[in-house]
Amino acid sequence: MDVISTAKSPACARCGNPIGTSSIIEGDRYWHPECHSSFSDSASRAFYAAPTMRKEEQPIVERHTLRSANEHRQSEWDTDNAISLSYRGNELAGEVGEACNIIKKLDRERLGIRGSRASKAQLAEELADVVICADLIAMHEDIDLLGEAVPAKFNATSEKVGLATRLVPASTIEAQQAEIERLRSELSKFADFYDEQDKKAAGEDEQLRRENERLTRLLDQATEKLAEYNQLRDTTESEASALRKRVEELESEIHDVHENSERAFKGLTALNAAAYILGRVQRLARIAGEGTE
Repeated sequence: MDVISTAKSPACARCGNPIGTSSIIEGDRYWHPECHSSFSDSASRAFYAAPTMRKEEQPIVERHTLRSANEHRQSEWDTDNAISLSYRGNELAGEVGEACNIIKKLDRERLGIRGSRASKAQLAEELADVVICADLIAMHEDIDLLGEAVPAKFNATSEKVGLATRLVPASTIEAQQAEIERLRSELSKFADFYDEQDKKAAGEDEQLRRENERLTRLLDQATEKLAEYNQLRDTTESEASALRKRVEELESEIHDVHENSERAFKGLTALNAAAYILGRVQRLARIAGEGTE
């Protein structure tokens, strides 16, 4: 087993994170010093003696907060929940020391002093470890570090020294986000409701349009029938007028015939009377002639 310093190493066989400034190598496997079984108890030693699952075989579990991710990873990492508060404190001190060592090397480079160098990326890694370890200690003591403790301390310091800047607690932001999501959900419901009403109104408008077209067709048919009736009425009135005129003509002709008939009857009566008188005269003449004989 060798402990070596390295600027760039493979991922740790235990935690899967990139190796920082030092690592332990056994064969072709690398560990952070604090991740190797030699840095833990016998139970951990037995656990890590088992073959390590290859990185591509590990199922990925995603979490959206540091505390949630720490809790889940610790349930994998410290299955017996054996890590103590003092262990966490030493772990934090070690990460702070590593960060300070990187800061020293960065300053060394700025000052032009000979010696090993480091990068900002390495400093970022070590500072990230410091934050993670600090949250692990807070988790151990059930302290909401980033959600409550850090904003409370930040704001207390601002208030103490008379500065205006305040840090909004994550819980407040989460509550605001939850309220925003609630409002979005309500707005979505209203939008769905109004969309449904619009669709319903559109359907009713379509029905009204079809009914209007039907009534328009009926009106056009009624207009055509009225025009036919008016034409028929005009034709009937014309024929009736001609008929009345013909009746008047016939009445006039009948009147003339009646008058002519009366005149003819009168003439016929006078003629008959003359013939009767003549017959009487002739009879009397015969009677007179017979008497003279």
